[in-house]
Amino acid sequence: MKHIGIVGLGNMGIGMAKNLIQAGFAVVGFDLRAERNQMLRELGGESANNLRELAQAAESVIVMVLNGQQVLDVVAGEQGLMHTLPPGATVIVTATIQPAEMRQLAAALADSGINLIDSPVSGGKAGADNGSLTLMTAAEQAVFDAHRDVLDAVGGQIFHVGESPG
Repeated sequence: MKHIGIVGLGNMGIGMAKNLIQAGFAVVGFDLRAERNQMLRELGGESANNLRELAQAAESVIVMVLNGQQVLDVVAGEQGLMHTLPPGATVIVTATIQPAEMRQLAAALADSGINLIDSPVSGGKAGADNGSLTLMTAAEQAVFDAHRDVLDAVGGQIFHVGESPG
């Protein structure tokens, strides 16, 4: 069973978490709001107390936060995921951010051994709830293929648009 982390359990993230759990993944999540962590537990997931704890429990982590600065902080900040995730782990950014911000994140991860999937989504809350999001995914082919099951759990249409983030 794959262990998937999800950072950001807002309207989109909680729906994605629900679909991952229903697809048979072990899901651990983290949100700054206690009630969102509780919602995840009620769906059958686990909640982490911080990013470090989440990174220790997951082999791949979906980041569904509000903007590019939050993505950079969550992944590459002082307490970011990259400081705890082991080489071979994968960060899947589903937040829609600026291409330059995604390239900045890719540069920060370049020597870490952590894989990166750039996968902004379209479909809103309804798509997240129904597992019918459209994903425009950029990742190395092997990384994309290895995570296709995770992407399929949250998406209805998945387009591999290239190998370079941003």
